[in-house]
Amino acid sequence: MKMVLNERKLILAVLFIVLIAHASYIFNDFSWLDHRDIEAGRSIVRLEHFLGAFLTNFADTSFYRPVVTIVNSIDKILYGSLAWGFHLTNIILHTAVSYSSFLFTKKYFKVSRKTALLASLIFGVHTLSWLPAGAISYRSELLASLFTLLTISFHIKAKTSTKFRLHTLIFLFLALASKETTLFWTFALIVFWEITNKKIKSVGLWVREAFVFLFHIILRFIALPDVWHISGTKLSLGYVISSRAWVLGKQLIYLISPFKPPLSDAVALTSFVNINSVVVLLFFLAITFIVLKLGLKSVWSQVLLFIGITLLPSLNIIPLPRFTSPHYSYFASVGIGLIGSLIYEYVSREKTLINRLILACLITWVFLSTLSTFVGGFHYKNDLTLFGPEVENDKNFKEGLFYLGDYYLKRGDFEKAEGYYARALDVTEDVIAYVDKNALRTNLAMVKLAKGELGEAEELLNKVYDSVPKKERANVSYNLALISFQKKDYKKVIGFLEPYKNMWSVPEPLFLLSKAYIGENEPRKAAESLRIALTMLSDTQKKETERIIMELER
Repeated sequence: MKMVLNERKLILAVLFIVLIAHASYIFNDFSWLDHRDIEAGRSIVRLEHFLGAFLTNFADTSFYRPVVTIVNSIDKILYGSLAWGFHLTNIILHTAVSYSSFLFTKKYFKVSRKTALLASLIFGVHTLSWLPAGAISYRSELLASLFTLLTISFHIKAKTSTKFRLHTLIFLFLALASKETTLFWTFALIVFWEITNKKIKSVGLWVREAFVFLFHIILRFIALPDVWHISGTKLSLGYVISSRAWVLGKQLIYLISPFKPPLSDAVALTSFVNINSVVVLLFFLAITFIVLKLGLKSVWSQVLLFIGITLLPSLNIIPLPRFTSPHYSYFASVGIGLIGSLIYEYVSREKTLINRLILACLITWVFLSTLSTFVGGFHYKNDLTLFGPEVENDKNFKEGLFYLGDYYLKRGDFEKAEGYYARALDVTEDVIAYVDKNALRTNLAMVKLAKGELGEAEELLNKVYDSVPKKERANVSYNLALISFQKKDYKKVIGFLEPYKNMWSVPEPLFLLSKAYIGENEPRKAAESLRIALTMLSDTQKKETERIIMELER
C-alpha cells in the first residue's frame, strides 16, 4: 500500500513539474492560426451541432478533425473569448499526454515503472512541446498523440482482458478523428507490437479495430469526398531524396536538442551530394545496423524503430501544407524520453567517472530543456513576439512575414504591413516555404485600398478571385465591391454582391449592397437587402435599420 502511495506521489510530482514548465504559456493572447480557427470561429460549432462536426471538414480546410472542433467548441462555451482558457486547455492536454506516455512506455516496451516515469518526465519538459502546447491551433497534435498512446496501451491490455476492448475502440476512433497521421501511427504501432509479441493473439480485437478504421474512412469520405486536396512540390529524384533527408536530419536535431526549435518551415533545396543529406543518410544506415545487430527483442531496437515509425509522416510523402515543422517530431519525443531514461538507468549502475559525466550531461540536458520550454511560453504573447525573432533568424520564413504584416495591418501601420507582405510575396529560388498566397494578396490589397491605391488593390484581388474555388469567392467579391464603391461604380458593386446576398453571416456586405442599390435609384431592392441583414443586428441597430427600410419602401 505504501509503495502504491509513493508511486502516485511520484506521478503527481512529475505531472506538477510538467505543468510548471508550461505555466508561462497560459496568460497569452491568440496568435497565428488562432485568429482564423478560434477568433473567426472556423473551428467552432454550436453545442447542438457537435455531432455534425463528424460530417464536415475542419475549419474550412482539407483536413478532417472533428474531435479538435468539439474540444475548441467546449472551450468557447467555457471561456468565451478569453485566450488564457484555451491556453490552459492546451497545457492540461500536454500534461495528459505526458501521463499517457508513462502508461504507454510501461506496456509497449515492458520497462519498469521507474523507467517509464522518468521517460514521461523527460518527454513532458522536452522543448518539442513548445509548439503543440503553446499554439492553440496546434492542439490537434496533442489530441492525436494522447489518443494514439491510449489506443496502443489499451490494445495491449485488451489482448489479455476483454473488458478493455471497448476502451481500445473508443480511443482508436478519437485518435483517428483528431489528425490524419493517426491512421498510420495506430496501424503501424499495433502491427509492430503484434510482430514482437506473436504468442498473444486476438483475432476478434483486430476485426473490431478494422471496423473502426472503416467507419472512420466512411465518415471522412462523407465530409471530404476528395481523397486529398494538397499537391506536392515537383522535384527531381535527387532533390526529393536530399531535401527529405535533410528535413529528417533537422527533426533529429530537434529531438536531441535541449533548446527551443525554430518555427520556420523554409527548406533550401539541395543536391543529392550535399554533405548534410549524406551525413543523415549514413546516420540512418548506422541505426539500421544497430537494430539488426541487437534484434527486435531489444528495448533499444524497439525504441529506435518507434522513433522511425513516428517520424515517417514528416517525410512529406503525402504532401502537407508545410514541408517541415517542429511539431512533426512531438510524438517521436516519447521515444527520446525513454532513451534518456534508459541511459540514466544504465549509468546509475556503476559510479565510474565516465558514468558520472554522462549522468551530469543528462541532468544538465533536462534542466536546459525545462528552462527553454518555460521561457518559450513568453513568445506567445502576440504575433509580433512570436514571429519577430523567427523572421530575424530566417528571412525565408514566408508565413512569419505574413503574420507580421497582419499584426501591423490591424494596428493601422500600413507601411510596415505592406513591407512584410511584399517580402512574403517575393519568390525565393530553391527554397520551399509555405504561405497562403490568396490570403496574402487579399490582405496586401486591403493595405493598398487603405492607401488609396485602388488599381493595385483591384489587380491583386482579381488574381485571388481567379484562383479560389467558387464557394470561397464571397469575401473576395466583397473586397472588390469596396473598391468599386469608392469608384462610384454601383453596377459593379451589385454584380459582386448580389449572387451572395443570402450567404453572408455579417451585415456589412448587405449594407454596402443596399447603398449601391440606392446609388442606382432602386430603393425597394435596397430595402430588401437590409431586411436580410436584420437578423444579424443588435436591438438598437434593428430599430434604426427598420426605420430606414420604411423610408425606402414609401
